[in-house]
Amino acid sequence: MTDREPHEERTKTMGHAVFQPRTAVREEKRQANEALGRSFCKTIAEPVTNSDSSAKRKLSIPHASGLVDLMMAVPKGSQLDTSALRLQLKGKSSRRAIVVELVTAKTSGRPVGEVVVIDQAAGMSAPVLRQALDEIGGNKLHLSAHVRGCNLFGRGLSDVMRTHSEARIETFDGTQLTTARGGWRTEGWTIEMDFVDRPDKGAFKKMFVDPGQSGTAVRFVIADRSRCHIPDSPDVAYRLANFYRLRLIASDPNVDLVLRQHRAAGLNQQRIEYDFPVGQVIDSFSRNFAPGKWDLNGGPLKVDFLVVRSDGERKLRGLGLDRDGRENGMLIVDDLDAVYDLTFADPDYEKADFLSGIYGVVRVNGLRKVLESFLEAAAPTSALRPDRDGFNRDHEFAHRLLEFIADNLRPVYEKERKRLEEHEQDKLSSETKRRIDYALKHLNKYFHRITELSGTGSGADTDEIPEPVEPVVFFPHRTKLTAGHQRQVFLLVRDDVIKEGAEVVTSACEGFNVQPEIERIQKNSCPRWQPHKQFFALRFTLSSSEMGRHGQITAIVEGKDGDIIEAKLQIDDVLAEPVIEVPETFEFRPVNATGQPGRRNNLVLYVNPLAIPAGHYVRIQILRRIGNILLIDQTGTRSEQMDVKLDVAVHQVRGQRVIRVPIPWSGTSWNQHARVEARTKVGGPRPLTAEATIRLDQPEDGGFFKKVNYDDIEQKAPSVFADGTITVNLNDQLNQFVFGDCQAEFDRRISVKVEAQQRLASLLLEEASFRGLQQRYDDNKVMFADRREVAAVHDEIDKYKFESAVDVYRALTRDRS
Repeated sequence: MTDREPHEERTKTMGHAVFQPRTAVREEKRQANEALGRSFCKTIAEPVTNSDSSAKRKLSIPHASGLVDLMMAVPKGSQLDTSALRLQLKGKSSRRAIVVELVTAKTSGRPVGEVVVIDQAAGMSAPVLRQALDEIGGNKLHLSAHVRGCNLFGRGLSDVMRTHSEARIETFDGTQLTTARGGWRTEGWTIEMDFVDRPDKGAFKKMFVDPGQSGTAVRFVIADRSRCHIPDSPDVAYRLANFYRLRLIASDPNVDLVLRQHRAAGLNQQRIEYDFPVGQVIDSFSRNFAPGKWDLNGGPLKVDFLVVRSDGERKLRGLGLDRDGRENGMLIVDDLDAVYDLTFADPDYEKADFLSGIYGVVRVNGLRKVLESFLEAAAPTSALRPDRDGFNRDHEFAHRLLEFIADNLRPVYEKERKRLEEHEQDKLSSETKRRIDYALKHLNKYFHRITELSGTGSGADTDEIPEPVEPVVFFPHRTKLTAGHQRQVFLLVRDDVIKEGAEVVTSACEGFNVQPEIERIQKNSCPRWQPHKQFFALRFTLSSSEMGRHGQITAIVEGKDGDIIEAKLQIDDVLAEPVIEVPETFEFRPVNATGQPGRRNNLVLYVNPLAIPAGHYVRIQILRRIGNILLIDQTGTRSEQMDVKLDVAVHQVRGQRVIRVPIPWSGTSWNQHARVEARTKVGGPRPLTAEATIRLDQPEDGGFFKKVNYDDIEQKAPSVFADGTITVNLNDQLNQFVFGDCQAEFDRRISVKVEAQQRLASLLLEEASFRGLQQRYDDNKVMFADRREVAAVHDEIDKYKFESAVDVYRALTRDRS
């Protein structure tokens, strides 16, 4: 028997596992923040569009208000005034309310940055709310009884809650009150819910929803306001109304979309209303778009086009740093009033200057069903960007649709380009105009420096001005204004923090105006700040007509890495004018007043108390108007007429025998205008009257020198200045020799001939120097020794020209192509 070693088998470990990988918390946060974290308007749009859709389902109202139908019916060549069209829709459907509460002051006792969106829509039960929040990005059509609305992704409410802080939802469906609170925990995004069946009134204590009707309140706090910037208080209503995704809701006359702002001065409430800028319809047509392989057995999609040219000279705000503030472009919608994009469709035209006043609507009927099909496919894709910035151009269907839209609109765009070129044929070419405009910028800067000097005119010692610590700062960083007078300030931007062509956007708090609103920094041409030349110096003009005001001017600058850099200028006071000229009876000043849409503007009535004593009533009324432009009475109600009692305690200008009455007014879009009358009876057969025009338009540029002409003038002088225009005399023999015998030749030579550029620079400096010296003489800031006046004038002029001649000349000779 043979001994054998026992065979020992090795044991093998085997197993099987099934698990579902979860998305990392940081990835969940990133997705939500990239969608909404940097945009106040996008954040507000999500709950507002949800509320609007829910209210329409509750009241069985069609999702399309009918406004787009009325707009499309306006004939080519006719004026489009959507305020008039909206009146036709008023009362055609049930009214519904959506309130947006915004807290911007600690004095309210609530967290700064708190937002609450409250509706009176259908509300949700606890199971329905859970389904709405449980499957982020899922198909939520069953929650709305399969009634299609404006919502597509099924994640808007969740994104709002996940992006911002202290998120809470309160909802009441008529029988059940439910609350849900969301927060980030170690294991990820977590929702806690509570509900009460048949709640009594006590259950609604400290709630935003009303026990008397169904509805939902979405509450959250914008904690990181450096990333998600809340607009200045007077601008919030217009920015929300103008935001492309909210335009059709804000323009529905049967929706009371109300903004309640809890400011430092107290509660301010106003309606958020939108009207498209008043303009002329330049084209209107329909075409069929064949979806090709995406045809869902419905055949081609009918696409309706409406193209409008804004009436005003003011350029509409285009695509830029402030993307949410865009005003021009084509609004792409569907037949349910869902808004998808604001674009010119062709990237080559997005920033075309000749389209700055063009806007319109492109309606793609049946689009919603096609977009849903991509999300429900075996391999889901989205034709829309998850960051809510319109169509995803990399998506095959979106790319084809935008190409189709661009192909149909391109001839309209080119026709507009040709129209403007023909209009400009008798004017200076764009290149020459750019050169001259840039030279005038330096000239105005030079003129301002002359007239602001004190003493002997030697100027300040700039060597003692310290270098700013911040990369973007106003200089001065605080100031005072005089009512009715403009003041210029610098925005200083350090050259190493921005890229070429960086955009600068400014805004002013209520009662103030800042111009320009948008600037671009071209590094090779933007003026440098002399005390510290690593800073660019951009000039802005400030103004206010309301004495005693204080507030802020804000500038945001596009950083080189795409970040936003902010600077603020503090206005400490608006002082009274030194002496107000007393009118014979009463009059408006100015008689042509401008304002901005969506905010409280003021027209000012000056009254002679000897002619119209205090205690009299003055009736202010709108005689005629284009657009939704109205007065604002003491209760904050917008109306066509108001009565004002002259009160010494309220209206008397301190220390002067004149009464000043601010007349508040507002409108809903650019180019709206009205004729206003003041009327009172003080004895005699006829009442006293005064009239003025109010218009939603950009105020005139604050520069003293505005343009240059080459024309015949009678004076025997090489150039003359009048009403902001320097006219170079075509009859002057030297001018003819240098510039030629017509404007076209003047234009050509300014672009290419050095001697023409030198001659024009010399003429501009002469005009600015003499005008500046005259102003200083009138202000008693310069004195001339007896019988030495001519020599003294010569010395002063030479000194001014020595300081600034090179800047004006460089502006004309610089290659700005």
